[in-house]
Amino acid sequence: MFTRSGNAWTQQGTKLVGFGSIGPLVGQGSGVALSADGRTMMLGGYYDDNDLGAAWVYTSLPSPSMSSTSNLTAFNSCVGSVSTEQSFTVNGYDLTTDIIITPPAGFELSLTTGSGFGNNVSLTPVSGYVNNTTLYIRLTNAASGSPAGNIILTSTGATTQNIAVSGTVNALPTITLGSVANVNTSATNFNLPYSAV
Repeated sequence: MFTRSGNAWTQQGTKLVGFGSIGPLVGQGSGVALSADGRTMMLGGYYDDNDLGAAWVYTSLPSPSMSSTSNLTAFNSCVGSVSTEQSFTVNGYDLTTDIIITPPAGFELSLTTGSGFGNNVSLTPVSGYVNNTTLYIRLTNAASGSPAGNIILTSTGATTQNIAVSGTVNALPTITLGSVANVNTSATNFNLPYSAV
């Protein structure tokens, strides 16, 4: 049996072979039925026990899983200001507890673009599932230097997921005024020479 996470299929064990068959010819797998939730499978063996036939039933135990999709680039901001936000998506299935998403120091998360940013986000599964959910991340206005680390996704029983992020907080520019010539008091406009670094 195989399970899917995103676009990846993973085999969950060795090939399913029924036991307790009678006779040299069984034909197991000549008939297959799968439940709507994909958890229970029945394999038929038409020829078992001198053509009386038999069926084997297999049940897959839930295995919590999470996945994420991101294409985050390095963040940039100035001291005292938040950066432009970027987004990524998270999903999960067979979950028994919330997905907790925690950013590294210097970053903040939200489920809403432009507002609601904080230190972490919780996604509550419905019937074990968290459908593709978009989250937004940015540098905080208190960040400094070159913040970097992993956004960490955790949920009981599921493999922890990490999404790398990094950023640079730039110093505010320094503006230096040049020499100002005499200004005619009747002037409606004039230039102020300056340099910024």
